[in-house]
Amino acid sequence: MSSEMPAFEAAAARVQRLHDERAALQEQLLAAEEELIRQAAAAHRSGTLDAWGLLDAYDLVREGGITGFAARWRKVIPFDRHALRRMAEATPRSPDGTWSGDTGWDGLDGSVIPLRGTQVVYVLFGPGSTPVRLGMTQAFRAHLKRLYRDGVTWRSWKAWPCENRQDALETRKRIAAQYDPAEHRH
Repeated sequence: MSSEMPAFEAAAARVQRLHDERAALQEQLLAAEEELIRQAAAAHRSGTLDAWGLLDAYDLVREGGITGFAARWRKVIPFDRHALRRMAEATPRSPDGTWSGDTGWDGLDGSVIPLRGTQVVYVLFGPGSTPVRLGMTQAFRAHLKRLYRDGVTWRSWKAWPCENRQDALETRKRIAAQYDPAEHRH
């Protein structure tokens, strides 16, 4: 029996060493995940990481499988995966960073449109791409629904994202000069 004890003790020591290594590795992984979350938040604030990038970062942290990842994420970034997915899917897809659609009201819900709370300047176009309405809003779909109910019709549209109301006012002036639907500014 005594010859078996050193083998047992060696096996037990190996298990203990691996437990210690795993604990140290988990601490390193947690620190790396926290740094990734901080860097993702900073990059998103600076505009260099869009919602798709945030979603990728969230999934990378989630794949680690360490309990509590969602709470660690929300400490720094206040959006869960569902909200990130909604934000990403509503991200402008045009090369110029705008939203646009070849649809009137009836097809609007099939388009990628700005989320409620996103400040935009928009132009609605009628036949022959003639501007029929220029405006700004933070509730794009609700605003266009109201216009539709008031009898405004359009065949296509384009919306420019703005940082805030002041940016929207400046963007609106620039867009007005470009499209000049003077009698339809609202």
